[in-house]
Amino acid sequence: MQSPSSNRLPPDTGKFTQEGDRRLRHLPAKLAAHRLFAGATADQMGWAMLEHDRIDLAYVTNINGPIVRSLVTVNDGRFEFDDAFGERGFVMAVHDEDAETVVDLVAWSARDPASFGSLFGAGVLGVDVLLNPASYVASPCMIFQYPLAWLRGKCAGAVILDPKAAKGVLQRAPGPITTETLDHAESLVRSGVIAGHKIHVPAAWVRSA
Repeated sequence: MQSPSSNRLPPDTGKFTQEGDRRLRHLPAKLAAHRLFAGATADQMGWAMLEHDRIDLAYVTNINGPIVRSLVTVNDGRFEFDDAFGERGFVMAVHDEDAETVVDLVAWSARDPASFGSLFGAGVLGVDVLLNPASYVASPCMIFQYPLAWLRGKCAGAVILDPKAAKGVLQRAPGPITTETLDHAESLVRSGVIAGHKIHVPAAWVRSA
């Protein structure tokens, strides 16, 4: 007959199980990223387009990894690879809080950078910066309106990819956030993703109101 204690899990088993669950949950994103980036070739035209948009490619790719052009369809905050009917867009990785684990991919239209979406529904691009207290020492953390703007800002902030998925993450932000425009701030509040008192309002917005 077994003693009651013999049925107990070792103290760290729960931690290992959670880690295993997390790895399995993000496996599709890792596989998608591997397929995309492993098959990528030098793209002088794509790089020139990004540099024309004032992107410091060496800097941002060192932080966030490769940026690849692909045929994609973007719709309602999500994207799909679409070799048949897609338009040319840029694709890059979305990382977890550890800034290393790939949890999703995000794409945006080369024609219209404001049209962007994730592949698997991640809430935030740049979540490691958003949750890092050091991001709030000198000023509020910037929430950029779209990924291209985030790259232009050298990844020093975050982008809301899915307001519903991002809400819980923003509640954990250790300080106030700010946005590039008043319209963007108001849209975040209207969506319910963040409370108005968490947004820092620059004096210039007040003067121009």
